[in-house]
Amino acid sequence: MGERPEAGRVLDRPERWDPEQVIYVDTPGTDEDGLTHAMLKRPGGDGFVMCYAPSEFPRLGRWILHGADATVAAFALPATCEPEGYLAEKAKGNIAILAPGQARALLDAVMARHGVSTGLSGGASGAAALSDRLDALAPEGRHVRASLTFARHVQPDFHDNRAPLADPDRRGMIVGLTLETGTDDLALDYLATVQALAYGTRAILDAMEVRGITVAEIVMSGGLAGNADYVMAHADATGCRVLLPEGEEPVLRRVAIAAAVAAGAFAELSEGTRAMAGPARTVSPDPALRAYHDRKYSVFKAMQAHFDDVRRLMAAEDEHTAAPNGRED
Repeated sequence: MGERPEAGRVLDRPERWDPEQVIYVDTPGTDEDGLTHAMLKRPGGDGFVMCYAPSEFPRLGRWILHGADATVAAFALPATCEPEGYLAEKAKGNIAILAPGQARALLDAVMARHGVSTGLSGGASGAAALSDRLDALAPEGRHVRASLTFARHVQPDFHDNRAPLADPDRRGMIVGLTLETGTDDLALDYLATVQALAYGTRAILDAMEVRGITVAEIVMSGGLAGNADYVMAHADATGCRVLLPEGEEPVLRRVAIAAAVAAGAFAELSEGTRAMAGPARTVSPDPALRAYHDRKYSVFKAMQAHFDDVRRLMAAEDEHTAAPNGRED
């Protein structure tokens, strides 16, 4: 296959793939948008098509198998690494680590770095205390509460940006700091961070919409689904309805639904979902806050662009030699 890759264009010789072949395409072609397209045409006239960004998945594999127990034609498998095993791929620098709980970790870090954090418990209890303080600062309700961060903005890439930028070297920032050091100031940091996480989700949804995928509902589970500020910010910032499953272990329940469909208990995932998913509470966006969050989202994107500017400036070679006293000679 390495000498004659065209031999794999038509899969008409089963013995060639017995028991299996794994093939890599080193430099797949891309269109003007940087996307690679692949297609598998089946003998009946139908087929499969897909596209992806090699900037996000730098490896492209094909897995073709023909044996007594199974036949497989995986015509395009975008990936971040090759299938040589975890240790081998780690040694080659191909492993992409996606640490869990980064949203919660960011909120904890923002609270911990503030001077008054020593008087607060970490995690959910600390967030609840700050949420209570926000209620006191904005007794008028949801609209005024959200606008408390009019002059406080957070770029949440403190650790990296997984999606949609896939940039492990990005870092975060907080804009709008004053000389205030009390609990009210920390409450603003907390709320601005919660909103920034929602803008990060909106950036992912925007990237999906460019590729023709429109999202109207977000199903949320996990620890932060119990944080009302986080849930409300996602609804208002994205314009999506947020669904909060009322049953226990919604992720495992979804796996069970897929297994039930595979076992033949239901004909379609939609049928299994209606029967097994259970009820969910809906949090709807507030249309009156849309313009405010649009402006905040514009600031969010401007801060990401500013980080690129700063990184570019610091990467440039100095044209002058600085003297020890800081003055240029």
